Amino acid sequence: MNDSDPRPRLPETLEWHVLPEPRRRLTRRGLLVGTLGFAATGGVVWAARLVLAPASPAALLSPTATAAPRAAAAPVATALPVAPTSVPTLAATSVLAAPIAAVPPTAIPTATMAAALARTSLPASGPVVAATSTVGTAAETALPVATEGVPVAQPPATFAPAPAATVAPAVVGGSAEQMVIGHSVEGRDIVAYKLGNGPVGVALIGDIHGAWEPRAQQVAQVGLDYFRASRSAVPDGATVYVILTANPDGWANGQPFLAKADGTGGPGDVALSEFAFNANGMDLNRNFPTNWSDRPCGGERFRLHYGNMCMQGKAGPEPFSEPETRAYRDFILSRKIKMALTYHENRYPSISIREGGKGRSEPFAKTLAAHFGYDYLPVWPDYPVTGQAQDWLDANNVLGAEIELRHHTLEPRLDTALNIKAMQMAIDAALLAAR
Repeated sequence: MNDSDPRPRLPETLEWHVLPEPRRRLTRRGLLVGTLGFAATGGVVWAARLVLAPASPAALLSPTATAAPRAAAAPVATALPVAPTSVPTLAATSVLAAPIAAVPPTAIPTATMAAALARTSLPASGPVVAATSTVGTAAETALPVATEGVPVAQPPATFAPAPAATVAPAVVGGSAEQMVIGHSVEGRDIVAYKLGNGPVGVALIGDIHGAWEPRAQQVAQVGLDYFRASRSAVPDGATVYVILTANPDGWANGQPFLAKADGTGGPGDVALSEFAFNANGMDLNRNFPTNWSDRPCGGERFRLHYGNMCMQGKAGPEPFSEPETRAYRDFILSRKIKMALTYHENRYPSISIREGGKGRSEPFAKTLAAHFGYDYLPVWPDYPVTGQAQDWLDANNVLGAEIELRHHTLEPRLDTALNIKAMQMAIDAALLAAR
């Protein structure tokens, strides 16, 4: 900081960061966690916040524990190559430009959070994973995502075998059981990959908004590739399920429009916004029963495609009216999922749980926010959130968090190691909660 900078000097335990416009209203409502002061320079609003260190093991699940400040930010592990600037396509090539180095995991025989935090730095050694996709044909690439609802007694899901025409995914370092958990409006398979055989289920769920949020699927693919390459990273007590996409129609049909979507709100983004919805034109992340509304809101995807941020009838005629959300519901309930990380993409990255915050997942979500360096948002600031998957998961006693990854046009290279570490933290938190 030079002498002409009007921002006050901060102690080593604080740092300045730019406060985006949609987040400024949070400061007036007292909802921006960890922000201690503000300054303005040339029209830019800056916020001072704590430099947070990882929480102690108990803090991940404790309702009162908080992360402690540190003198300087710890270096982020960079052992794993990051993803390329391009978004995933339906071609039978990996979304990763470079192979992922398998990380020798730390054993977690007692499922303690101490084991998770001991893996803060990922070793660089280990076998190299071939850059072969785990995704085969276009039909197989259309995989689902999920979030939200109300506790409802549901019949167990029927897991039909994949059609004979479906090409099995290439083996990358190890096999993963592939199961079709349902079908989309246009009949595409919704696929989950299973790794491990423990009693505690952990779900990593990629995009629910189709091609509109390609990074959400990309990070789920990173997790699938990693856990297949390093199978011992899944502890004996856990089973990890990876769903690359919960909206296979939106993902597959939006592929031709990805290249021209640049995040500016121009014609390319307008064209791509149609494929944030399913083939019935419904927002799947507004079709869950918890706080459901027949007039949902959805920000840019709604504004660009429908001309309004809120739109009558776009949450479906009733909760679980869409085949994709029914498949999601049946999967979560029948597989007894205890922890779920759901991924989205936004210009302003953040971590959130159920609308309004609080609950069993809040300590974990706050620790996750500190890990990513993202804001924790107990209330979404831009519009009312209704019928979303994360609320339904919380209502069904599923721990977890919704991760709004930084928009791919603003962060071309995905921080692979950072995201894998978050997945490991989720597994260990689930095991700890199940004890």
